[in-house]
Amino acid sequence: QRRVHGEMFVAQVRRCQRLSACRSSAVSTMAETAREASARRLLRSCAAVCFDVDSTVSTEEGIDVLAAALGKEEEVAALTRRAMSGDVLFQDAIKARLQLLNPSRAAVEGLVRTHAFTTTPGMHDVISALRTRGAQVFFVSGGLLPLVLPVADIFHVPRQNVFAIDLFFDADGTFRDFDRAAPTASTGGKAKVVEIIKRSYPTVVMIGDGITDMEAYPTADAVIGFGQNIIRRGVPEKACWFVRHCDELLAELSASNH
Repeated sequence: QRRVHGEMFVAQVRRCQRLSACRSSAVSTMAETAREASARRLLRSCAAVCFDVDSTVSTEEGIDVLAAALGKEEEVAALTRRAMSGDVLFQDAIKARLQLLNPSRAAVEGLVRTHAFTTTPGMHDVISALRTRGAQVFFVSGGLLPLVLPVADIFHVPRQNVFAIDLFFDADGTFRDFDRAAPTASTGGKAKVVEIIKRSYPTVVMIGDGITDMEAYPTADAVIGFGQNIIRRGVPEKACWFVRHCDELLAELSASNH
């Protein structure tokens, strides 16, 4: 009899555990749904939108393009993947990649002059729709400023709305260093940029493909993970809303604010 009662007690405990797990899952799902709904609403009504550039607005990673031009693509691409997935501190990754590349001014300027920078299909329409709604557009990138500016020009984003990492060269054109004081040159830097932008624009949404973009939340009112070009580990889970194509953003921007 004791054994029967013991088995009944164990069964009851297990039922309670299952019910508790179901409730927790339901609460978590409701919270995620509410967060996504908030991100959608904010996209339609925010004062400013910050876009990552590499693998978001552009289909490429600028530093990987530079590496390919210098014959060092594989080594640099591996470091880029680790940085975008959050496996290493961003400042360590950018330092290691640039030390490996050691790019001259001539190499960088030559790439800017000859490379056909490719943009993500549908992104022109997204940015146009945001501007129609009155949102100010910023490019906030952990990429190299000389390679980000040509993309900004394509989308008519003014220089003062572009945050990226500049390069410094000696008088003879040899690489000296990168701008270590640039906000986006270190982990958590995009949140710092959003903080600056919010001094003038009260509601800000960040859109990007990497973990460094997700770090902008909760300083940004919402972060939208972008997976059209690449889906990086951890981003769908950390994003307030994760989209796989510009069409999803356009559909939301076509919806009523009410």
